[in-house]
Order: sequence, then structure tokens, then C-alpha cells
Amino acid sequence: MVNLLFFSVEGVRCAIPIDVVRSVSRMIQITSGREGSGNETGTINFNGTVIPVYSMRMFFGFPERPPSLSDVLIIACDGKESVALWVDEIINVKNGPEISTMGNEVVPGLHITIDGQVVIHDLNSFLGYRDYGVLHETISRVLPAREAEMNDKGILLPKSEIYPEKVREILAIRAGQMAGSNVEAEEGVPIEILTFRLMYQEYAIEMEYIREVMIHDEITPVPGTPEYIAGICAVRGEIISLVDLRILFTLPEKGLTDLNRVIVLTDGTITFGILADYITDIGSITPEQVFPPGMTSSPVMHEYVKGMLGDSIIMLDANKILSDPAMVVDDA
Repeated sequence: MVNLLFFSVEGVRCAIPIDVVRSVSRMIQITSGREGSGNETGTINFNGTVIPVYSMRMFFGFPERPPSLSDVLIIACDGKESVALWVDEIINVKNGPEISTMGNEVVPGLHITIDGQVVIHDLNSFLGYRDYGVLHETISRVLPAREAEMNDKGILLPKSEIYPEKVREILAIRAGQMAGSNVEAEEGVPIEILTFRLMYQEYAIEMEYIREVMIHDEITPVPGTPEYIAGICAVRGEIISLVDLRILFTLPEKGLTDLNRVIVLTDGTITFGILADYITDIGSITPEQVFPPGMTSSPVMHEYVKGMLGDSIIMLDANKILSDPAMVVDDA
């Protein structure tokens, strides 16, 4: 099975391996594309680095439209430069079929399954292709019935949203925040989160601090480190420490656990991974949805908890976790 991030584009259900996803962001202001950029829609400044944006609507042959406040950017990296995929919404994260069972490869790097799901299994090959006519025809056959309003120029309009100057202002504010500028945020700004399962408990952590999620191949133990440091591993040429939250939080044993996912956290200076059984979802919340945590069963856990989402999801404070020097192993 492959762990996939599912998203939609004009009613078409799509997926991409979670291992290549670095982050998920609200839509921000997109600048003009670079000269000779091919399929690029434009660029954004992602934490100080200018990266290309690709509209999945363009690849699928849908009419263009301006960005909507509810649109999403998937920041992904498949071994080369990072890119942003402009999509309509995130659906969930779950296991999908192996690549070999996904059906025909319609264009390089992309399969369409028997039930009409579009799976991008090789991002570089897909983005580097140039003739998407066959893909447009295939998508049109699997596309479910949909209703859309178009303006007099044939451009698909965002659903239930006018595109006034205010929307452009908000997108510009978001762009400044992503680039790291001191821009005042608008009220009620959503928080992007990733939720994961550990020992039958679900946790949430802010996407702002997540660099990537990967399946670890090998952990090297480090003698003389605290028990909650599971070891170190190499991630894209960088040696990072791995934290086992079960031991750090002194969680009671509750049956088998896989711990086969590494969530790489970073604040731009400190980077390390935390182990998880599996990723359960990616989505947005508002600050008002985070309730005071009360007392947890572990005093150590309480130190790193920001609050609760509903009755069962524990919201971790990534900033406090990253600011604790005890989480990092000196690779020297």
C-alpha cells in the first residue's frame, strides 16, 4: 500500500504520495511566471525561496479562473526543486493501491484508476511532460457531473465567491506571511494542521513547522542519548535525530505500534523527526477550535500540549518542542 494525500480539482478526485509533500498551504498571491517556464502558472515565495506554481486545472484542461480564498497549495519535492500544486481542496490522507495496480499510465508519471481517481506517482515526469491532450480527453470521460458558472470570457469563476479587491489584499497578506515578512494577519486566519496516530491516540501539529513526512528505512541508535531519542537517520543528506513521543510522554503500552512514519519538524534552525504510526489527515482549523488542554496523564506531555481539538485530538505545541535543545542529537 502507498500512503497518499487525496485532493480534488473541479470534482476530480486526485492523489499524490505523502512522501513527496513538504507542506500544505492556503492559497496566497501568485506572481507572474518566469520566462520560458513551460507549464508554470507563476511563482510564490515559500519561506524565502521562490518556487514555481503549477495549476492542476491547466493540466486537466479545465477553464482558467482566478485564485479563490478556499483554494490550496500543495508544496511538494520529488528529488529536485520544490514546487507548488494549485488545487481546489484537500480531502484526506490514507493508504492507496500499489503503483503496479493503478491501471494505465495516461501520461508519464500519472495513472487513472478503474474508479476514476487520478494518481500522480512520479511528479517530475508528470510536470516535465508537454502534450496533455490525451489526459484532457481521459479526464473529460471520468469527470462527474458538475455545475459551474463562467463569465463572458469563458473563465470558470470560483464557486460562491466574487473576486473583489479585498480577496487580492488577503492573498497578498498571506503571501507576506509565507515569505516571512512582518505583515499583519487578517482576523480569523485558519491554521493548517496535520493529524497523526500514535498508540491509538490522535495528535495534531501545525503544518507551518512540518518540512516533510517520510517512511523511515533505517534508524541508527546513538549511545549515551536520552531514552526518548530513538536514534538518528539521514534525510536528503542531512542527519537528524528521531524522537519517540511514547517514551518522552511516558505513554502506557497499548498493543502493537508501527512507528514507521517520520514527521520532520523544523523552525528554520532546528530540525528533527518525531515517530508516528500513520498520518490520518491534513486540514485547517481556527484558533477558536483549540480548547485549553486541562491536565494530561503525563506531566511531561502537558508541557508540550497547546490544547485539545474536540474531545479526542491532542494539539501539540510545535514551537515548544522545537525550542527544547534536548530533542537534538549532535551529529558530531
